Amino acid sequence: MGFLTGKRILVTGLASNRSIAYGIAKSMKEQGAELAFTYLNENYNRV
Repeated sequence: MGFLTGKRILVTGLASNRSIAYGIAKSMKEQGAELAFTYLNENYNRV
């Protein structure tokens, strides 16, 4: 059991498996957190 067991966390800014958000999310999952993500799709350059 990790120290985040039973916690729900929203991870924002997930761009790729090389992003800081990815590394943080991976660590939180290993500690037992339940995760939700936001990310940019292929249309983000259009804005």
